Amino acid sequence: MITLSWNCRGVGRPRKVQFLVDIVRQEQPSFIFLCETLTGKSKLEYVQNELGYEGLFVVEPVGRSGGIALLWKEKDQVDIMGFSQHHIDAKVKVDNLVDWRLTGMYGEPDRTQRKKTWDLLRNLARDANLPWCVIGDMNNVMSAADKVGGDPYPDWLMEGFSEALQDSGLTDIQLTGHQFTWERNRGREDWMEVRLDRAQATDDWLTKFPLAKLYNLEGTPSDHNALLLVPQVKTRRQRPYRFKFENAWTTEPLCEQIVREEWERSQMLSVQEKIKACSESLAIWGKEITGNFSGRIRECKETLKWYRGGRDAESIGKYAEAKEKLNLIFNQREMFWRQRAKQLWLNAGDKNSRYFHKSASHRRRTNMIQKLQNDEGQWVDWETGLADLMQGYFEKIFTATESSWQEVIDCVSRKVTDEQNEDLLAVVTDEEVRIALFQMNPDKAPGPDGMTPGFFQKHWKIVGKDIGNMVREFFATGNLQGEVNNTNIVLIPKKKNPSAIGDLRPISLCNVIVKIITKVIANRLKTTLESVISDNQSAFMTGRLISDNVMVSYEVMHFLKRKRRGRDTHMAIKLDMKWRELLLDFGGVLRLVITESMFLCDVHRLFNVGK
Repeated sequence: MITLSWNCRGVGRPRKVQFLVDIVRQEQPSFIFLCETLTGKSKLEYVQNELGYEGLFVVEPVGRSGGIALLWKEKDQVDIMGFSQHHIDAKVKVDNLVDWRLTGMYGEPDRTQRKKTWDLLRNLARDANLPWCVIGDMNNVMSAADKVGGDPYPDWLMEGFSEALQDSGLTDIQLTGHQFTWERNRGREDWMEVRLDRAQATDDWLTKFPLAKLYNLEGTPSDHNALLLVPQVKTRRQRPYRFKFENAWTTEPLCEQIVREEWERSQMLSVQEKIKACSESLAIWGKEITGNFSGRIRECKETLKWYRGGRDAESIGKYAEAKEKLNLIFNQREMFWRQRAKQLWLNAGDKNSRYFHKSASHRRRTNMIQKLQNDEGQWVDWETGLADLMQGYFEKIFTATESSWQEVIDCVSRKVTDEQNEDLLAVVTDEEVRIALFQMNPDKAPGPDGMTPGFFQKHWKIVGKDIGNMVREFFATGNLQGEVNNTNIVLIPKKKNPSAIGDLRPISLCNVIVKIITKVIANRLKTTLESVISDNQSAFMTGRLISDNVMVSYEVMHFLKRKRRGRDTHMAIKLDMKWRELLLDFGGVLRLVITESMFLCDVHRLFNVGK
């Protein structure tokens, strides 16, 4: 929903592209309108790829002046309704909101031709049957207060622009921040500042977005500041701080020293209390490592620049030291974003920070839940009880009902031999625990204690003995210390725009110690699974995939389609597993061959039971 507007005065330069990349990372605008691009479509496509946006519309410059472009994040968000050398008119649809109209405007720079811009606004207003917002470089001011320095702005220009806005039904949106968006000759006697960039909207747009904010983004590599329009300010819930271990910290020698000192200092405490002590110390120390990448990189580059020309031994040493430190920071930043991207198939040596950042941003956008519909079809957000809606739904479906499994268990024949049972019940060794831990990807999400598998893997020599003892204690007693078995429940959308609670699937983020225990069990069970799992099961065994059922389903459909001889009495029924209880109600009357979610039955046997 956020819109960025910027008169970039040529967008092809690396500094300006980097500015856009930084803004996209920080603010994540859905739409970007650029004025005075001074470049053709090919370079703008390069900018589009750098930003990772799916949509682009370009009006190329005339000669060496002008040029405008509109970029949007999702492919189906925008329909272009019209354009000229001075505007791009688009219909916008985002999520479950009503369609609205966005017009990027580049006002006529020639004062003698300014009336063309005013007439353009009036003509566009005639087709304003949607909530309408206009944003861009208007090259005009509304009052004398919009200009400081230089000659007074002509009254006829201010009056003409104000009348055009009034005739178009547009209201100026108040600017938050510095009141001027363009400047020239800063620090000199003829220093001049003007508010040329602005956003206006119709009454129905402002009614739809009553909390809209327009921000002035200073410090751009252009004489124009960028504008950031946030149509609806989202009130964020205040969530308590939760510690999360950063795998990038492991590249610093001081990290291991802190862990060692805290672990030894807490020798008489439980494992969970030792982990908590480590997390408290690491949280304070780690802010300087992963909390200020840009500042640390800038500092190293300044040091390199300072010592680059030096020929003496000290300068050469300082230069080499700064270069090594810069490479370390780049590596830490890459690890930081890779941990959030969850692209676990990539190796640690892959230098692709930009890809990791995009993946992390995409995950965050995809997984963010703002509102859902309740059973009555009403939209509920965090302010109106979304948390209660989620909790009630999952409490209902996961509440156990009274049932007896003994009848089913009595029908299952014994598969595990006495020898296999002895192996399964043998005392867990430290090597088993270590193997189970190092089978995990270090970037896997942490549980409530905030520690990733990478923490335990990196500091195994320090924590390994205590973890091994804790795992053996569990297998001996069946009990876990304190809050080790606590779990974070996370809801992941099943589709792009979830609307109901059923469109979300819950996953459990367990503490690493619990994962180690389950992996030890799984590794032991692997030795007996071949004698327990039947040959026609398509999962649980190495070399077998649930996706094989897709091939079986295709073969069944192919058979039914190609069958031309014999009794035409076969059918296939695909059912959601939610409705499996309906099938069980038929008892032994309906003979079913079950292959995961595909149910096959012989119609002849269905209607001729006992014959």
